[in-house]
Formats: sequence, structure tokens, C-alpha cells
Amino acid sequence: MASQDPFPVNDQKALISANLNSTLMLLFLSGMYLAISPASIYIYISRTRTRAAKRTKYIIVGTLSALCLCLVLQIWIQWDYLNDVFIHQGESRLSSFIESVTSASFSVSIVVLQSVLQNVGFLLADGLMIWRCYHASGGSLLKISIPLVLFISEFGLTVADSTFIALFDLRQSLQTAENARRANHISAALFCTAAATSLSATLFLCYTIYSSTSMNPQSWKRYRYIVDIMLQSSAIYTTFAVILMISDFLNTGQAISSIKGLVLSNYIEPLAVVTSGLAPTVMVARLMVTSEKDENHTREPTLSVHLPEDLEKQIGADQSPENLSGTLPNNTDDVYSSEATRNQETDRSW
Repeated sequence: MASQDPFPVNDQKALISANLNSTLMLLFLSGMYLAISPASIYIYISRTRTRAAKRTKYIIVGTLSALCLCLVLQIWIQWDYLNDVFIHQGESRLSSFIESVTSASFSVSIVVLQSVLQNVGFLLADGLMIWRCYHASGGSLLKISIPLVLFISEFGLTVADSTFIALFDLRQSLQTAENARRANHISAALFCTAAATSLSATLFLCYTIYSSTSMNPQSWKRYRYIVDIMLQSSAIYTTFAVILMISDFLNTGQAISSIKGLVLSNYIEPLAVVTSGLAPTVMVARLMVTSEKDENHTREPTLSVHLPEDLEKQIGADQSPENLSGTLPNNTDDVYSSEATRNQETDRSW
């Protein structure tokens, strides 16, 4: 029977195994994420209870909660998909393989929903970064034009990707290898834009901090950990987005010539899905915990959390620290110089 199979046996085994193992990986990583997410939200709410603007709280908590919900829905879809591959379409290895490639037993709405949920995860994570950039720039759209244009492009590609997938599944005349390749290229462009948006927004925030504190070594030392945390978070997120982009470019639309890309995509997608929610969630928790330790153990008055004068001017008198990251420290009790009273009227913490 194996000799009559149109696909090599090793390819069939590789893809079916990738489906099973990637789902188990998704469940394992999701378990960690679903434990971390409520803890991070609790840390943020309890740490900013008396000093964060309500709108800021709603945006941070709402975004983290929405990311968590997207992941839960994707777990449900993936679990149901695995049930189809091994139970409903599990009469033979070949039938399981074909289901793994085509998802033929899934309705169009579920296929589109799965694509939308994955893309929305990236949009929410990048949208939160753009929101931080907007407040860090003092409300100037011109200063954040690069990450903003990239984010708008990401949103447009998300709509295009979901629309193309829906049309591809609804119209049989469109179900060709060429159109499948185009769909993969749209998806690849989306992941490339997501990586570029995250990277450009992170670099903007880091540059804003560095340019305003580099002239004062003590201020730079005080804010350097913020830069480190943002860079680490962005690096992980961007890496998986780039790998997803590569796997989609490797997918030619024909199963025989795209097995490596399909297998790679199966293993990378769970990592990317979880990372898109985990990266901003962990960053919130890390910044809050680190800021609390700094406030409790800082002894040098020059290492206060007040913004340097140049940075205050950039952000503007009406901006609060949580508008930048939603997570950064605040302390108004460690200024003891003769100008403390005057400074407290204008200082805003990061």
C-alpha cells in the first residue's frame, strides 16, 4: 500500500509527527503562559492602584487579557484540528497526511478564525508598542511615522491575509498551487512587517531613553534596565516572526515540494503564538518587579526615578510614566535637594 501513496512515506510521517508534537508543545507553553498572564496583570494592577490613570490601566490590562483570550481560542481550534487528523480522518496514514495539509474537514469560518486570531495576537502586541511610542514622543505622530506606517501596513496585510484565505476556501476555482503560493507570500509579508514594526518601535523607545540620559551617566544607569528589558522582549518576538516569514516563503503551495516549510511552520507557529502574548506580558511583570526593587533599595538620590529634564521636555507636561510602558517605576519621595519642592511640581516618573 505504501508504494501506491502519492507522497513519500517519510514526508507523511514527518508532517503528521509535526502536527502532534507541535500541538503538545502549544499546550505545554500555553500552560506556562496562562499561569504567568494573570500574575502579571495582578502585579500591574496592585502596583499602580493609586497612581495610574484609568485609561492607561484599561489599555494595558485589556491588551494583556485579549492576548490571553486569543491564545485560549487557538488552543481550542488546534485541539479540535488534531482530533480530526487522528480520529475522523485517521483511517490511514495517507488520509491523516492529507488532512494535515489541507484541513479539508474544517469549515471556512474556523480556518479564517484561526488565521485572524494568530494575526490579531501580533497586532495587539505591536499596537501596545505603538501606543507607548506615541506617548514617549509627546503625542507627535511625525516622530513615530516609521513604526506607525509599518503598523498600518501590518493591519492592512492582516485584512488581506484573512480575506484571501476565505476566498481561497470558498471558491474552488481559486484553489490552485499558484494562489496557495500567493497566500503564503501575503502571510510572509505580514510576519515581516510585524517583525519590522516591533523592532522599529522598540528602537524608538530605547533611543528616546538613551538620548535623554546618555549625558548623565547616573541617569543612564538608572534607566538602562528598561532598555535591556525592552530589547530582550523584542528580540524574542522578532526572531519567531522572522522564522515564520521564512517558513511561509519556503511553502510553494505544493505539498510535495514544501514539506520542509510545512514541518518548520508547524513547530514555529506555537512558539510564535505564545511569544506574541508572552513577550509583552512578561515585560510588564519584569518592569514592575524591577522598579519595586529599585525603589526599595536605592540609596543614592541621583538615581531617583524622575525623568531627566530633556526627557521631560520630550514627553510633555501632561504625560504620565505608565503612558510609555504601562509598567515603569514611580517614586516622588527620594528627592532631597534644595529644589525638591519646585521639581516635584514638574517631574514625571518614567
